[in-house]
Amino acid sequence: PNTERLQLAKDTYSDILFQEGSTDNIPEDQYDMVYNNYVMNWVKDKETAFKNVYKNLKPGGSFGVQVVLRKVDLIDQMNELMSPEKLVLINDMLVFTPTAEFEQIASSRG
Repeated sequence: PNTERLQLAKDTYSDILFQEGSTDNIPEDQYDMVYNNYVMNWVKDKETAFKNVYKNLKPGGSFGVQVVLRKVDLIDQMNELMSPEKLVLINDMLVFTPTAEFEQIASSRG
């Protein structure tokens, strides 16, 4: 993540813990809420990611996730901002999952 954005969030919302890391190394039942903002588009194994997030939530905790479900919309916006060479690199890293499949993965995990 962008270090400056993370610091801005910490400075702005001092009563919330913002932590950079992997869900693989966080103790179970640790968080009241996990918010994931456009991260799942970069994750290849979404089932494991959802499993790990829910494992890290306290009982009754919640998970908020925001994703881009249509690759064409994102690519159109990025076309305006990036060189063609960079756009190809980014496009190759994005892992879009069809909406129905994404919803099935999310609902099966929590």
